[in-house]
Amino acid sequence: SDINDLQAAQQVYRMRATIANPNWDFEHNLFVPDKSGKPVELIPRPAQQVIVDKYRAALEANKPLRLLIPKARQHGVSQIIAAIIYRHVRTPSDRRLNALVMAHEVPAATIIFDKYRFYHQNDFLAPAQEIGNRGELIFKKGGRIQVRTAGGRAGHVGRGDTIHAVHFSESSSYPDGGVEIYNGIAAAVPPIDEAWTMWFDES
Repeated sequence: SDINDLQAAQQVYRMRATIANPNWDFEHNLFVPDKSGKPVELIPRPAQQVIVDKYRAALEANKPLRLLIPKARQHGVSQIIAAIIYRHVRTPSDRRLNALVMAHEVPAATIIFDKYRFYHQNDFLAPAQEIGNRGELIFKKGGRIQVRTAGGRAGHVGRGDTIHAVHFSESSSYPDGGVEIYNGIAAAVPPIDEAWTMWFDES
């Protein structure tokens, strides 16, 4: 029907635009909840835009992204990092990307995972999802986002895996300074000269 043809054309347009322009993706495909919980377009604020620009520059230069970010309250840093990682993993490519987020405590991990779930539930281009474990988004065509907590056996997280994007959230609050966690995950992230890898350390 004409309606189905229009919807298909819109889907193709969105797909092409999102691959070519990360800003377009954030402002038209990715949504955040307003104060009432309703989805509204994600329009990066100034501090968020700085991080988006760094991400876009890395993509254009075909280089990895490494950012150390002092904790900035009320600037939406965790929100925009989640948007970047979600976009990075779900954007169509010949790569099957894995992402890992390490929160400092269980309540924070739940809040962060809810950000990813909200992005996926309200994304026009959302890939089909498999049933994963708690705190995981697994896409049927490949790609996975895990949210874990820095504690217990966290030092073993990532071992045996390849992790293309990692977000250390509230890393200054990790047990023992996070040394075991950093060492375990660093071994799973491809070399720093490999493009399509990202490392966000939000202290």
